[in-house]
Amino acid sequence: TGSSGSTGTSSTGTGTTSTGSTGTSTGSGTTSTGSGSTGTSSSTGSGSSGVTDPAQTCTLYVSPTGSTNNSGTSATAALSLQGAASVAVAGDVVCIEPGTYDLASTFMPTHSGNANAWITYENVGTGTVNIVWTAGTSASDQNMFHMYNATFPDGPSYLIFKGLTLNGQNVAENGFFCQGSSHLQYLDDTVENMGSA
Repeated sequence: TGSSGSTGTSSTGTGTTSTGSTGTSTGSGTTSTGSGSTGTSSSTGSGSSGVTDPAQTCTLYVSPTGSTNNSGTSATAALSLQGAASVAVAGDVVCIEPGTYDLASTFMPTHSGNANAWITYENVGTGTVNIVWTAGTSASDQNMFHMYNATFPDGPSYLIFKGLTLNGQNVAENGFFCQGSSHLQYLDDTVENMGSA
């Protein structure tokens, strides 16, 4: 099991945050490799992030039984994980309920935050938010979470991912992959069972 450090901001054009059967997430945009059965990294910052504590009022809710057709504005009308990726905008705090989430395709955020209003995706319960790669080997994108744009720095930016566990099922190549994005924070995340070793 790999885990991330408590703080970090990525300001690089390309970076992977997990490699091998055990990965770790990092804020520096560089590759981190697990060692043996357990790997831990401390993420490194790039300048001052200006981020306030993400533990704030939820604006969108996600649950394992959520739907892309729901509004997501209450726990009883929760979105799916992919649904939240499509609708979250600057300033949103996406509260993800503990449970298992089957990821049948790559999570690609549609919108960015900004320096004064980041988008936060965080675990809000006492249990584990377990995101499991179920897309198999045939998926065209083998990254579980992919922040991408061909032109730097136009990719999704000013995003925080907090308290998430990404399980690649020994198939997905990377947990978090940054390409053309900037200002990404990975806080207390776990990336495990990647298949790119």
